[in-house]
Amino acid sequence: MSKLKLTIVSPEGLIYSGNVSSVSVPGANGEFGIYPGHCATLAQLIAGSVVAKDNNHIEAIYVASGTVSVRENDVQIFADTAFKARLEQENSLKKEKQDTEQFLIDNPATINISELLLKLSQLNAQLRAIDEIKNSKKGP
Repeated sequence: MSKLKLTIVSPEGLIYSGNVSSVSVPGANGEFGIYPGHCATLAQLIAGSVVAKDNNHIEAIYVASGTVSVRENDVQIFADTAFKARLEQENSLKKEKQDTEQFLIDNPATINISELLLKLSQLNAQLRAIDEIKNSKKGP
């Protein structure tokens, strides 16, 4: 069975490198899947989860934005910010989301709404990445 070679890099360095059976990415025009034999593609990414699957293993990586390039089963993701989702991050992310929502309620006149909404969007995307991992551990 053919595999995809997936590489994810950010300014911090290599985030992920490995062979996978499929990859799902948060494209600017919606989430889309990449499978072996996918046509050559260059697309912009938005905040969300890159989900790589191989057999029963799943890897979820949060990206803030970036680009994805697909060519001959070689998938390269260049992210502005990226990190692997880890289950142990869930509580701190939920707390940060709750604090941000409370700040939005308590300080409506002094806030930059677009910055706070962007932060909430990023926190939600990170929590969705963690949910992907939790759901994969439950099995079919």
